[in-house]
Amino acid sequence: MRYLTSYLASLALACLCACGGADKSASSKSGGHSGGDSGEMQNGSNSNANGPGKPGSSSDGGDLDAASGGGPDTSFGALRVGFGKQVITPPIADTWTDSNGNAKKDDGEPYQDVNGNGRFDPYWLAGFHQKRPANGVHDDIHAIACVIDDGKTRLGVVSLDAIGFMFDQVEQVRARLSAALKIDHLVVLSTHNHEVPDLMGIWGPSLTETGINDEYMELVQSRALLAVSDAVKALEPAELRVFESQVDVSGLVVDTRQPLVGDPDLRALQFVRKDGAAIGQIVSWANHPEVLWGNNLLITADFVGYLRDGIDRGLQYDAEITREGNGGTTLFVNGAIGGLLTPKDTFAIRDAHLNVEFVEPSFDKARALGYRIAGLALDLFASKPIEKDASPRLQVFVEKVELPVTNNELRLAAQVLGILPRKVVGDAILGPKISSEMDLITLGGTWILTVPGELYPEIANGGVESPEGADFAGEKVETPPWRELMQGNVDFLFGLSNDAIGYIVPHSQWDERSPHPYGIEQQYGEGNSLGPDTAPILHATLKKLIARAK
Repeated sequence: MRYLTSYLASLALACLCACGGADKSASSKSGGHSGGDSGEMQNGSNSNANGPGKPGSSSDGGDLDAASGGGPDTSFGALRVGFGKQVITPPIADTWTDSNGNAKKDDGEPYQDVNGNGRFDPYWLAGFHQKRPANGVHDDIHAIACVIDDGKTRLGVVSLDAIGFMFDQVEQVRARLSAALKIDHLVVLSTHNHEVPDLMGIWGPSLTETGINDEYMELVQSRALLAVSDAVKALEPAELRVFESQVDVSGLVVDTRQPLVGDPDLRALQFVRKDGAAIGQIVSWANHPEVLWGNNLLITADFVGYLRDGIDRGLQYDAEITREGNGGTTLFVNGAIGGLLTPKDTFAIRDAHLNVEFVEPSFDKARALGYRIAGLALDLFASKPIEKDASPRLQVFVEKVELPVTNNELRLAAQVLGILPRKVVGDAILGPKISSEMDLITLGGTWILTVPGELYPEIANGGVESPEGADFAGEKVETPPWRELMQGNVDFLFGLSNDAIGYIVPHSQWDERSPHPYGIEQQYGEGNSLGPDTAPILHATLKKLIARAK
């Protein structure tokens, strides 16, 4: 959530001027789940912990005959999988002239009233700074769904080309699922793209005005539901293949905060037909999709779009296909990107085919990064999988959590200004809190943990420190690392899943007060976090999930 810090630092002052200290709670649009409860869906259980079971409207997808799918092909195995893909690119109505080239629509800068309604109709781009309305579309952005059914439990996963999608909105989508789809649990995650319309509210025209376009929010939710419906209709017998490979990330991503710890490995779940042809794949790697950086004004899927297209259709330069694709549909999942892991605007990325290094933000640079990872994924699919299973058992364990909000600027944005589409509860004694969720999914011998924000890699992979000068230096709380606690043959972390709570910082590395550790002025991160208790609470929640999964 780049550059939210500067926004939050100014927000308190803006609130005093604009709000006069009023405390008007933002209305909640939650799907109806309170915090603190847990749910479990596994073989032999038809319980629905998310409330799909309510009939959806005709626009919400779902066809009973299509959903039934005719039953599994028992000669192959019990597993059935389907993918669905829907465009979520908004219709750009008006364009504008960036007279001073600062990628901000300043007062007096002209706009072109393309739709002739007498007003400027913007889609504010998320990330970096306010006042950045989209001026066109470079490539489409998508909602991509995968539905996995082992014959007893049906799981849906939707990946959005979005900077973040908050828990309250996830619950809205779940509540609109048609009962005919028979989805037992739905995971909605974001790629964390910084070049797409704002769905979190904090990158609007000013510090005190939301960046969310309500019509666009509805488009995203309805298209996500259609993608799930398409995936259910596409269900077919499949074999699961699981892959994991270490990646040399030099020249691909840089860590910008001490201690320098990454999440470099490439992981994939591939689903194939009986003849070995790909149905689709879930590919996970960790990096911020922000290659185009803060002066870009065109909507784009950034490197993630090139990665997906490269895997599905091949690596293409003009009319030349330099490497054939894998086929099927690719759903991308980000990893532990806190800290933060970034392609940075001064960082050189080499295009392996052109043998050219790109430093300045550009679509060539985004393609170079996306195709590099796509090529590694294609190598992976040509290798021997760690696991193959046509009848893996699917289990889903859900834990709702309440997280304290000690970041006053975030609380003001949600409660006072109503900019963040988030319900904050609590009182003067208990303090403000939000509800969120973590899920543990087991698919055969593979484990998947949904993470509701941007996890610091040292929590995931080891390397948590207690540096001198940190606010809570002492015992390291988030140990052992999460992938050591998890017990799968391959352990996936699905970042920014079912929420977007910001950075999840190790408690012993939290740094707001002077003196600062590592001999560096305060590092970037805390201003974009709920508070220092977030990571310890989620660490304890993971232990609960693991205990239930045993």
